[in-house]
Formats: sequence, structure tokens, C-alpha cells
Amino acid sequence: MRGNEICFEPHLNWISVRLTYEECCSEEAQKGEGVDCFGVLGGFYSRSFCCEPPIADGCDWEEILSVVEASHEVGEETFNRLVHFPVMLREFCCLVPGDQHHPCWHLYHFEPDLLPKPFVQCCFPVLRRLLGTGTTGLAGPAGPWETELQQEFGALRGKRWRSEELQVAQSEWKDGDRPCLLSIRNGSRILHHGLEECCPRGTEGNDCSYVRAVAEALFIVGSVKPWPEMDLLVSPSNQDRFQAPVPVFTRHRTRSRSGYLLLPMEWQLSPTQSRKQSVAALRKAPSTSWERRKGLFWRGTTSNCLMSCSLTLVSEGLQPWEECLQSYDCRTPLSFENFLKTPRGRLVFLSQYMEQVDARFVGQSNPVSDEFWDFLVENNLTDERANQAAAGARYALNMDGTGSGDRIYWQMLTGSLVLVQRSPWVSWLVGNADAADASALRAYEHYVPVQMDLSDLAKQMQWLDEHEEEAQRIVEKSKRWAQEFLSYDWILYFLDRAVRRYAEFHLETALAPVLDVVNAIPFT
Repeated sequence: MRGNEICFEPHLNWISVRLTYEECCSEEAQKGEGVDCFGVLGGFYSRSFCCEPPIADGCDWEEILSVVEASHEVGEETFNRLVHFPVMLREFCCLVPGDQHHPCWHLYHFEPDLLPKPFVQCCFPVLRRLLGTGTTGLAGPAGPWETELQQEFGALRGKRWRSEELQVAQSEWKDGDRPCLLSIRNGSRILHHGLEECCPRGTEGNDCSYVRAVAEALFIVGSVKPWPEMDLLVSPSNQDRFQAPVPVFTRHRTRSRSGYLLLPMEWQLSPTQSRKQSVAALRKAPSTSWERRKGLFWRGTTSNCLMSCSLTLVSEGLQPWEECLQSYDCRTPLSFENFLKTPRGRLVFLSQYMEQVDARFVGQSNPVSDEFWDFLVENNLTDERANQAAAGARYALNMDGTGSGDRIYWQMLTGSLVLVQRSPWVSWLVGNADAADASALRAYEHYVPVQMDLSDLAKQMQWLDEHEEEAQRIVEKSKRWAQEFLSYDWILYFLDRAVRRYAEFHLETALAPVLDVVNAIPFT
């Protein structure tokens, strides 16, 4: 059989959806047209996994099944389903990494690494195919990531840095904005040089969990294809507003090419979060048709900071983007006087006057004055937390919080058309929404941009309602694209392409030895 037979044999999977190679893997399907075979199933079911023959990855699933059988945590009914549906077994073992107590891994010996080796060995067949074999260096095509890589690394203009320059730059960084220094040794050993120094507890905007997510992802990639020895800086902040004197990997940067290099978000890089988030979005997406969907549904917290520009003037082109982030105030409470200066405040305000917009706050993450919060509650502008993927809304909105928005990556999987607020921040794949800064995700092909002050939100929604065929084309293209290229294996492949490019073209190891890591600490 062509492709991976466990996707098609037996013909019925666990939710009785009949899949055939001819229909699911045709040339038409590979272009994102025709029947969407894999969307409702999510997880391992994808074109990359099902439409290619399985690789010899050194993983014995029969052995793992016997390990599961020996576990006291798996009942007879569940075990029988794992026996009859091989993809379900992979979902069961690989949705989250687990530990030495996980039914799939409890009989294996665990080394003191970031993640269990059998999890890494067995759960990334698509990544193994993408990385192939060979040297530790950069090889093979970048796939859909070429534009992103050219844009990010083009700003470095071919310059190289010695590892000792990274160390000196980090030591001279202003407290509160300091990136974390990581070292990669022996192919997949990830070390840090003191997290308390770069993301001390209580520092506003800094989060060591992002650095840990990057480290876990680096470990997975390096366990599949060893890294060359290198040192790199990773920012724990989601508010990198200033120029970096050396390359720093981060999740958000300003529109100017500031020395920061974009990577995916924390939940995309984290093996504990990524599959859970994306599979949930796929499977909880409502089955209602486009015609039955209504309006825009949004729920979120008060996580906006006050910018040093006018949202309206910037949206009208009368004030430059650069002025928005000269100051970035996340401490002043949201109040009657300033809430219209924040995008989220504007959206909730608009919901009082636009019947198609259902937007409410679900809690306070940034401060809110007591008087203003009481007003929001009394006027039905607050709500309990709700699952937006299950809301059945025609439109979803990706907008800024304390940094750039990151909802689009799962919103595209839900069957809603995603509107993206233009922003002074730029994130991986999404940011400028300008034709001059095209990326793998393109405005009006995968999403529809709206102005930063939301002044054209009603106009854009009305146009889309009046052009349903075009709107549905955008929805279908974005969903198919996200199913394929926002899967965890493809996220890790981007990380591989970016970090190897950095090591090969911008890290000068010939002029000086890499950093002394005697006092460095392994991630555990």
C-alpha cells in the first residue's frame, strides 16, 4: 500500500470515518483542495504522516504495546482499542511526554534528560523524515519557512559573532531585559548559565517557561539529528522593544530589524502544550456550516499595556509605528479615562454597539480600577471563561495582549475566519500584515487584517459577509495550511532550520573556542 497503512487499514478508524489513500493523498488534496480527510481527526492524522510510507525509526510499537499491557493504569476496554487502532496508540503515548509513570514508558530506564528518550524516539516520525540523516550542519530545503528565514537572518547582514561576544553582551545587558545564555553540547545536551540572572522571579514581562520550552524543543531536535556545538541567547521576555547588539532568539520583536530573531510561541514549542492545544482546537471545532455561523466571538483578560502612540493616528498613517513602543506601560490600571487607548478595551466597548460582536473580559491580568471593573460587570461586559473553539463563531480575532497575539495559530484550525489586528509588534509568521513583508502566512489568503484601532472591523466583517465564497476560500486554505505546517513536527523543523542557519552563518567558532561550560547547569 502507498502511504502509511495504519491510517487506512483497517478502513474504519475509531470515529468511523472512512479514509482512503486515493482520496486523502491525491494531487488535489496536497494542494489543499477537495475533501479534508484529516481535520476532524487531528493529532497524528495528517498528510505528512499518512501519505508517506513509514520510516524505519527504531521504535518498536509492538514492544510498547506490551509495556502498556503491563501497566495497571490501563483498563481492558482501553487496551483493546489501542490494539485495534495503531494511531490511537500513538496518540495515547505521544500527546504529552509523560514520565517514568506513564503507561507507555514505565518499564524503560530514564536518563536525567529533559524528556524521556523513548518518547523522543517514537513520537516524531514526520520530523525524522524532514531532518533525514547526514551531518550536524544545515542541509536540505527549508520548506515553507524559506521566506521567514530570509527575512529574519537577512537583517544580520552576514555578520558573525564569537561565543565570548555573546557572553560579554549578556553580562552588560540592563537588568530586567537580559536574555538567557544557553549552550548545546554533545549533540543534544542543553545547558543554561543561571536562569535566576536572566529571568528572576517577579520580573515583569519575563518568563523562564519560554526558555524552558525552547530548551525542550532543542533537545528533541538534537536527539533526532545532533546539533553542532554552539551557544545562543534566548529572551524570556515578550516585550523586546530595543536594539540587540548580538543575535537573540525571541517570540516577539518590533517592526524594525532589531537584532532579535523570531521563533514560535511557548505553547507551540513545548511538547507538553503543543499537541494538546492544536488537537483540542481541531476536535472541538463546531461542525456548524459557514451559513449557520454568526458574528465574532471573543473572550480575554485585561492584558493590554498603554502605548506611547495614538491607536487612531497610527491606523490612519499619521503617526509612525516606532512611536508606539517608546514607552509601554503595563502597570497603570485600566479605567474610564484610558480604556479606549487599548485594543481590548475598544473591542469590548464596540460590542455594545455592534450586534455581530460578542466580546467580554473574563478576568484581570493587568490592573483595573475597582470603579471601572464594577461598571464592566454591571453592564454585562464580563463573562466566565469560555472555549472559543466551541463557540461556533464565523469570525475569530487575534489581537495584542501584553505582547503580540498568539491565538491565530490555533484559531486557524477551528473553521472560523481569523481577523488579525495590525500591531507595532511582530511575531513568528504574523505581524506586519503588509504586502512588502510577505511571509508564509499571507493577508487575504490565510487571514484578514484589521486596523490597530479596530476602526475598520465592521467594514471588513460586512465585506466578508457579502463575499461568502471568498471568505470560505480563506477559511479552507488557512485551516489546511495550519493542519499541515503548524503541526508540532513542522514547528520543530522550523526551529531546526533557524538554529542551524544561525550556527553555520552567524556564529564564529573558528576565531575563539566556545564558552567554558564547566559551571553551566543542565535543564532537568
